[in-house]
This record gives sequence, structure tokens and C-alpha cells, in this order.
Amino acid sequence: MARRIRSLLCSGAASALFAVAGTALADPVVESGDLTQWVQRAQHRLALKPAQQRELRALVDDNTVRLQALQRLPQARLEEMVAVQREFRAGLGLILSPEQLGQWDLLLEELLLEIHLRNTPVLAERAH
Repeated sequence: MARRIRSLLCSGAASALFAVAGTALADPVVESGDLTQWVQRAQHRLALKPAQQRELRALVDDNTVRLQALQRLPQARLEEMVAVQREFRAGLGLILSPEQLGQWDLLLEELLLEIHLRNTPVLAERAH
């Protein structure tokens, strides 16, 4: 169960990040902020070709729209969200090479760890 939730979070995090990033994949403008830095790190590590950038952007946009539609439903079911994320992952497999997909997973783990570490003090304050 924990692996499934982690996988869902990783995929969802990727969708959210790239949705917020806008055109950062296609045009690596140096900006401040963690998201821009993460996108630049992803571009560098994955060494995406222009066609891959376009395909990934389309996949992320589609996934974001689908997840937002599910979230608007009064009773969005976990199974539906998991299905959307599985389709997203399958789409990633069609766009990225196995090596790039491995780097994608590592980057998402790093991002989630950074987010967790950044929010740890806030969570500790709320506990007291």
C-alpha cells in the first residue's frame, strides 16, 4: 500500500510540477525558485530532445486536466486517480528511454525528499 501511495504521489507531483512550470521545459529561462531549478535539473539529467519535450508537455497537460476533473467530483475515487496515474506512467514509458525513466524516478524521489525536509519544521511546530 505504501508503495502504491508513493507511486501515486510521485506521478502526481510530476504532473503538478510540470503543469506549474509552463513552458520551462521548452525554454529553460533562469528564474528563481525551487520549481525552476528542479525543471532545469530534470532537463539536464534527462537530456530531453525537443520532440521529447513537446510530447512530455502534452502528456503532462493531459494528465493535469484529467486529475483536476477527478478532483472536482464530489466523490473522486482513489481507483480512478490511480488509473490516471498508471496511464501517465505508461505514457512516460513511450516518451522516455529506460535510462531517462530511471532518472525521472530519481529526480522525483529527490524532490519529494526536499519537500518533506522543507516542511518538517512546520509539521513539528504544528505538533506542539
